[in-house]
Amino acid sequence: MDFVKFLASSGELYTLRAFSLGGRPVNDTTLTLYGTDGTTQLAFNDEHPAEEPGASCLEWQSPANGVYFVKVAQFDPSAGSCALTYNLEVVRGCLLYTSRC
Repeated sequence: MDFVKFLASSGELYTLRAFSLGGRPVNDTTLTLYGTDGTTQLAFNDEHPAEEPGASCLEWQSPANGVYFVKVAQFDPSAGSCALTYNLEVVRGCLLYTSRC
């Protein structure tokens, strides 16, 4: 599992996604978003139908300015190897294919 932090601005919409998965079909990502304390779970996603199988995507509106944390992990915690790769993107705003935009 990997953790990444990012700076968010109050009231802004963000799209977070894990995509371009290597090692499929074993590679099945999950995204968990944590608050500024690093422990309070704010959102979770296991699948996103507009992405490739195993990819994950979250849309989230920041309640306050601060540093937030995202965890990328495998759906199956026993899965793991150097072949299981992904790209992670944190975008301010929403992407055209996402459900709320």
